[in-house]
Amino acid sequence: MSRLRAASVAARRSATPTALLIAVLAMLVAVLLSPLGLLWIGDRPGYDWAMLGNVGEPYGAASAVLAALALIGVVTSLVLQAREAKAAREQSIRALHTDLLKMAIDDPGLLECWDPSRRPPTSTGSASTSTRT
Repeated sequence: MSRLRAASVAARRSATPTALLIAVLAMLVAVLLSPLGLLWIGDRPGYDWAMLGNVGEPYGAASAVLAALALIGVVTSLVLQAREAKAAREQSIRALHTDLLKMAIDDPGLLECWDPSRRPPTSTGSASTSTRT
């Protein structure tokens, strides 16, 4: 049963890119063949290209508005992505700092890096012992 399920999952994973590739190729063929379709329509009687061009003018303005909205959306997503990257960088630096503090707590020899005045006692003799006179 698990082999069948694995095969089903693999088939679905390979089907998605294949379907996407077929859709892109179909759109490419449609774009490449559109001039032939327009020539075929133009040969038929009763089509006034000037009138059809005037009807299409508002669609050009709507297209410009949609393109501007899409550009605003892209800029907004880039700004949000930059903010998230900055927050992730700050979080990473804080995590590294926390790890260093944990290591300093676990290893007293590393404590000197954080506060040189708090050196751990040494076994060879310390400078803090005073000689009596």
